[in-house]
Amino acid sequence: MYKDSTFKTSEIAVSGITAGFVNTTGIGGFSVTSVSNNGVSTVVGGKSTEGTLLTHLDGLSQDHMINVKDNKVSVVYLDGEYYGVYRDNESSELKIKKL
Repeated sequence: MYKDSTFKTSEIAVSGITAGFVNTTGIGGFSVTSVSNNGVSTVVGGKSTEGTLLTHLDGLSQDHMINVKDNKVSVVYLDGEYYGVYRDNESSELKIKKL
């Protein structure tokens, strides 16, 4: 995961002494604050430009339409499932959403 005018995920391919990015995918959003990988899938979490919980799973972006307070979203992998952890915009409570 990196930012080059927009947020992106890529794999790094090495050929001889040359390394380059392959399978690059753009990720929309205002902020990207977390990445989690279980060895097969990668999930990136952040906040959309509208202030809602945004995740990106293996090339698919999903806006969960949940208003997030601050800019912090964490993605964790636990017991075979991914979860988004964030502060609710209205109550300021820490919440967990199964992704």
